[in-house]
Parts: sequence; structure tokens; C-alpha cells
Amino acid sequence: MKLTLNDEIGTLIATLIISPIMIYKGFIYTDLLLGILGLLLLVYDGYWICKYYSKKHKEGIDIDNNIEHEQENITLEVSDK
Repeated sequence: MKLTLNDEIGTLIATLIISPIMIYKGFIYTDLLLGILGLLLLVYDGYWICKYYSKKHKEGIDIDNNIEHEQENITLEVSDK
């Protein structure tokens, strides 16, 4: 089994763990800069997650449609000789 590491796991960690902690700490310590940076991190990584999954979903639909069209165009001819 191959283990491939890409930036998807880092994006998920930043979106689900780090940015909410930064926003929370910004409110607790009344640090506006920390809260804004946490919010920007959440929006930025959330955008890339949405873009990645929508692209992955579109590719899956295109592959399925192409396979169905290829199967419809197959013809079988039988001749008696």
C-alpha cells in the first residue's frame, strides 16, 4: 500500500482545528488581529476545500457519463458463412 501525502490533510487541519482556535483566542484575549487572521484562514482554506471537492465531483460524473456512452455505441454483428 502506498501512502501519498498531499496538502489536503493540512487544509483540513487548518480549517477544522487551527482557525477556530485562533478565532476563539482572539475573542478571549480581545486581540483583533488574531481573530481576523483566524477568520481569513478559515475562509481561505474553506474556499480551497470547496474547490477541490467540486472538481473531484465533476471528474467523477464525466468519467461515469463517458463509460455509459461508450457502452451504448458497442454493436455486435453476427453473420452466417
